[in-house]
Amino acid sequence: MNFMKKAVILAIAALGANAWDAAEKEAALKVVDECARGVQWYGFPRLKAFDMMTPKLLLTVLKTYTTAMAPGAFEHFDAEAIETVYAAVSSSNNCEMCLSFHAMALGASASAEDIAEIVAGGLPKDPKMRTLVIASKYALAHKGIYLERERKHLAVLGIEGEKLVELTFLVGFMSAHNMNYVHLISMGLELEPMLQEVGPFAKTIYAKEGEL
Repeated sequence: MNFMKKAVILAIAALGANAWDAAEKEAALKVVDECARGVQWYGFPRLKAFDMMTPKLLLTVLKTYTTAMAPGAFEHFDAEAIETVYAAVSSSNNCEMCLSFHAMALGASASAEDIAEIVAGGLPKDPKMRTLVIASKYALAHKGIYLERERKHLAVLGIEGEKLVELTFLVGFMSAHNMNYVHLISMGLELEPMLQEVGPFAKTIYAKEGEL
């Protein structure tokens, strides 16, 4: 794993340690300027996607994302569980940007085999991750509405009541990010090499000569 990958994984894991300062009205423009100059903010390296968003949208995206990843943001989901949900949702929505990003983040705790399975749209072997991926797929299937048999299945897996409410929110939240980045990709956004190497097309359109 190269230095940049390690740095990004550590940065993502540390996102929860950063709190958004409500008094950063004037600092907003400074943040955008720093992003434009390649300065890391909230652990994020500068991404080409940032250049395609308005300053206010960029700040809102980063602010809401880091708030959702902060310790204690949810009653039933910690950062590792949230990353699994985000990866599963991004896979189902085929968002190369988000899927690559969250696959990289999961590399700090999950096995390569389980990550590859999620990226491919399947179910990982790890029991906890498998449950989260199944639940995420159900949440997406009917846009937050669960069939009775689906609710019964999730209850057996330990996801019901308030936990199901939080899960549904997380799935919808990541779907919004997916829509944003899929749109940007459709408008010509190219992913950074560090993301290309871990995403759904890593061994196809980004494969080096002799790797196929």
